[in-house]
Amino acid sequence: MSLPLHLLLLLLRLLLVPLTTALPRELTPAQRLRKKELCEELAMRQEAEKLKRKILHEKEDLWAAREEWHREQIKALEEAKEEDMVAARKDRDEESAAVQKVVKELKSLV
Repeated sequence: MSLPLHLLLLLLRLLLVPLTTALPRELTPAQRLRKKELCEELAMRQEAEKLKRKILHEKEDLWAAREEWHREQIKALEEAKEEDMVAARKDRDEESAAVQKVVKELKSLV
């Protein structure tokens, strides 16, 4: 009596799976020590990374605040400049009008 092919494949798979899966192996004392050292180093480096990330965030915040302060100073400077220039432009325009008036009168005399 022979089994159908799909049953044979299923049986073969059931037999091979336990053979191919790796069993957890026992670590040697040196490997356990190295694993412990690596875990400690990982924890230390993660803490250092966390601290450095915090320092970077604080520096970014500080520079953003400085940039904002400078933007406000520039805006105030531009407003003061514009106020100062208004009077100068008005004086220039009045003088230009006076010059045009004199030129027009001179041309009428020629």
